Amino acid sequence: GMKMAWMGRLNPDNMLIEPVARHGAHTEYLRDIVISVSAEVPEGMGPSGKAFRESRPCFLDDFQHNPLTSLWRARPGGKEWAASAAIPIQRGGKPHALLTLYQGEIAVWDEDAQKLVGNIAKDVSMALDLLDIKNRRQEAEKAMRESEEFLREAQVIAHLGSYYLDVRSGAWRSSAELDWLFGIDARYEHSIVGWEALIHPQDRAMMDAYFKEEVLGKGKPFDREYRILRQDTGAERWVHGLGKLDFNAQGYPVALHGRI
Repeated sequence: GMKMAWMGRLNPDNMLIEPVARHGAHTEYLRDIVISVSAEVPEGMGPSGKAFRESRPCFLDDFQHNPLTSLWRARPGGKEWAASAAIPIQRGGKPHALLTLYQGEIAVWDEDAQKLVGNIAKDVSMALDLLDIKNRRQEAEKAMRESEEFLREAQVIAHLGSYYLDVRSGAWRSSAELDWLFGIDARYEHSIVGWEALIHPQDRAMMDAYFKEEVLGKGKPFDREYRILRQDTGAERWVHGLGKLDFNAQGYPVALHGRI
């Protein structure tokens, strides 16, 4: 039966496989053990180094008489192994760690046993890949949150606000900084009527023509200075609006987004 198992991980600094977990009898066998993944040194010519280097399992049915194990049989506990298996654990499609098993009987690695051990290695590899995906997602979400926070701070400092207009419905969304600039809050009517009410009465006709003829009519980016009236105080302010249109597959404008 199974006598001992251990898990090793590659140290990229010295290209050695270092044990990180072990279980079973005669674990003294691993004390100060040197297993390399390099084919240029004797310590890399054993079953573990070979399995890791070639990224495929190495099953030995007779540990005591296989030439691959000659360097390790004299180690403390080395005489206890009758058969062994070294199975690489992949991460991101590349060898990352190594699972090594030792049996007390020879000729135990039949097709079913090899398949069972191989499936265990695949399960561990899949778990590592899923962990990496989760970590990358968390890092991406963190970066996005930091980017959004940076954008909010930049908008506050520069008194810039962002908006998104659904061209078809006329509904629009605005950032907190833009709401502050307009003197409105979430209760304000975010519609075309509400947008026009923000524009200074003397600029409304000009802005209506510009938006319909130049932006929607010709598909040009929105780029215009105009006056607004703050809704809370009635104060007049000059603003510079910038925006970019999004088009559907048929080439019709569906959204405008930008900043003021």
